[in-house]
Amino acid sequence: MQHGLSPEQVLVGGFPGMRDMSDVLIEWAAPLLEPLKDASMQGFQNAVSLASFIWNAASRPERTAPEVAAAIVQRLREIDASLGDGLLPMIEQLVTGRRRDYATDPRRIWKAEVLERGSVRWVDVVPAAPRSTREGAARSS
Repeated sequence: MQHGLSPEQVLVGGFPGMRDMSDVLIEWAAPLLEPLKDASMQGFQNAVSLASFIWNAASRPERTAPEVAAAIVQRLREIDASLGDGLLPMIEQLVTGRRRDYATDPRRIWKAEVLERGSVRWVDVVPAAPRSTREGAARSS
């Protein structure tokens, strides 16, 4: 899933002093991803895409966690009416966790892709960050 990159953002490979974004995404989204680790490749990719969307939405402070979660569930229902309120508590938990545990992480997710070789799967994430944040980090390192 790709998200629009605004002129204020820049794609980043590594970010000085921060863990790899793929590792962060897997750790943070474990409540969503862990039950689906043995799902089909497409099913797991869909879960990773949803996690990426939630990560990006949660980084916007204009709304409370319940408001963000409700907006995401509404958007999901527009895509597939069978997606119901069962996702709401998990999404709200992820939004709250993003804001609590990763509040200082300025990165957004530009692209997150599940790759597979044999029986091994991994997630490759291309992060983006506000230009000013990335440039400030580069000057301080």
